[in-house]
Amino acid sequence: VFSRFLKTEKLWRIKINSFSQDTSTLVVYPAVVHSVAEVEELSERLCRAAYASYAPQKSEEHLSFALLLDLRESKRKTQGEDAVLLHAAENAIARLNEKHGNFFYLFTRDRTRSSDGVFRGWEKKRGAILSLVAFLRGRESELRPLVGDAKRLLGTRYVLTLDADTVLTPRAVHELVGVMAHPLNSPVLSYRNGAVRVELLDANGNVIGATETESAVASWAINTDIVYMHSQGLTVRSH
Repeated sequence: VFSRFLKTEKLWRIKINSFSQDTSTLVVYPAVVHSVAEVEELSERLCRAAYASYAPQKSEEHLSFALLLDLRESKRKTQGEDAVLLHAAENAIARLNEKHGNFFYLFTRDRTRSSDGVFRGWEKKRGAILSLVAFLRGRESELRPLVGDAKRLLGTRYVLTLDADTVLTPRAVHELVGVMAHPLNSPVLSYRNGAVRVELLDANGNVIGATETESAVASWAINTDIVYMHSQGLTVRSH
């Protein structure tokens, strides 16, 4: 509610009409699935996200879409329903590729035993994203690509992560990547601990403050910092 009353400045951006290697992007829905119906719903959302990005009408070599599925937590490493759910997901993504082009992908990973004795995906959604980033960088990863030639995704520059109930508006991906790709919005990395450093700018573009996340994956706390920055009339350099 507080954010609605803040006056924010529009971040610098570049206009993106098509995606290149430098702006290669993967749009991904990470989710825990419990039923075939959920799998079908997620595949439909993925298809709608592609339509909003104009991908089905004009295939983009460097714009791809993926489901990143975890199986529900269990007292055992595997469940009898696992194969059914993954088979349904494979069929759903394969149908999208057959109909629209080969830029849809499916990833999953095995459950691991947590300290409480329950088997689940390591670190839940956060762990899934970290594993995906490791895979895209060619590092060791627990992810298993089930549909699509995942090697084509190696070196992807940007990952746009959506919640299961997120609906993309037309060309939203182009706008978001356009912001991230602008030189003034590039994050400054701290090589001591791998944290992302966010600089504050005044109206003249001078750096007047900075904050850091705990790791390369931004913590929720950073959002509170950004709200405060805007309330003080400051602009966040990175996005």
